[in-house]
Amino acid sequence: MAIQLTLNKGRVPIKIWTQDLEHEALQQLVNLSQLPIISHPIAAMPDVHAGVVFEGHLP
Repeated sequence: MAIQLTLNKGRVPIKIWTQDLEHEALQQLVNLSQLPIISHPIAAMPDVHAGVVFEGHLP
């Protein structure tokens, strides 16, 4: 599956692998991309959804 959309609205790009994205989930991704601790692109997989858990890896 190819990247469907790349957004550059924060400090790092957001690479989205789905066209079916909740507005709230998109806003959370944009907020995450603006945090100073994030230094690598953010990947949103096809099962992305709004929530309170960040399943990722920080340096």
